[in-house]
Formats: sequence, structure tokens, C-alpha cells
Amino acid sequence: MVEVGDTYRIDIPAEETKAGKPISSLMPSHLAAHLRTYVAQYRPVLLRGKTRTDRLWINRGGDPLSPCAMYGIFQRIGRHAGIELRPQLVRHTLATTLMSVAPTNLGLAAAALTHKGARMVNEVYDRSGAEASQAMWRRLRRTLTCT
Repeated sequence: MVEVGDTYRIDIPAEETKAGKPISSLMPSHLAAHLRTYVAQYRPVLLRGKTRTDRLWINRGGDPLSPCAMYGIFQRIGRHAGIELRPQLVRHTLATTLMSVAPTNLGLAAAALTHKGARMVNEVYDRSGAEASQAMWRRLRRTLTCT
């Protein structure tokens, strides 16, 4: 994590990503204040004076949060909000949103998800054809329905 102006750049090395590619992304500036609070106030309490890890997210023992622990955090936040929430749903929402905003640019969603190309995005996330055909079917049924 590197401070850049009024925000941060988050860098994840290739060996820690599913695709084996490094990820570098700027955090939205409106979230930076929350991250500063965590780093300045809460993280030192969790570390209890130890400097065992340079990982951002740590547990009460000062160790890096495991993927399983992160998954549990997503689930607890979801329960609190009254919704189902998992990391994969966040990725799915991101891809779906980007494709609805820029339907002719699957590369945008692919880049956001750090996929090598648009093929996987198209196969897994693109529902535009299904949605369009369902909308057409609903219009046709309304036209054919006797009143």
C-alpha cells in the first residue's frame, strides 16, 4: 500500500493472485479516510506492538487474515445488512455493472477482474443476451395476452 496524493495504491504481488498476475489499483479517495483510521488507530492495537507482518488486514493475534477469515467477514457484513455477501458476489456485481454501463467493452470488465481476456467475462458474467431475450418474451406475452 502506497500513499498517492489523497488516496492509496494497493499492490498485490503476482504470487498472491489467482491468475498469477500482479494487481495494482488506486483506492477511491472517499474510502482513503477510513483506511487511514484503520492503519493509525486499529491496526496498531491488533498488532499489540509487534511488527510480524506487513499485511494490511490482520487478526486479533497480529497475524495476517486467512482467506477463510476474510470470507467470514464478508458473510457477517452481509448478515448485518440483510443480504448474501461473498467475495465472488462482489466480483460478479462489478463485472455485471461494468457490462451494463459499457456493454460493447467487455475488456473493461476483464481488466477490472484481472482476466487475461474478455472470453471468461463473456462466458461467466455476460447475461445481456439472456436479459434482452427475456424482455422481448415479456413484451410478446403482454401483446398476446387476452384481456
